[in-house]
Amino acid sequence: MILMFVFDLNEVVEIALTFVFAISVSISTVEIMHNRMMETDRNYKINVNDERNEKIRDKVNATMASILMILMAIVAVVSIQ
Repeated sequence: MILMFVFDLNEVVEIALTFVFAISVSISTVEIMHNRMMETDRNYKINVNDERNEKIRDKVNATMASILMILMAIVAVVSIQ
């Protein structure tokens, strides 16, 4: 957000920086709330560490890894040109 006020950037870059700021704040807030609940709420910790949830999380991570590799390859090809 500070970059938007300090530098005279075009409108597209300002919108992109606003989205990056909003996403960063949102992810940080959720991560802080999750860590706090893991420390204080016993039922929440049991539900998060449940074997079924971990199995689902592993499958999603495996799928996302291949998708992210494809996206990185596309970005690399676009960047090279």
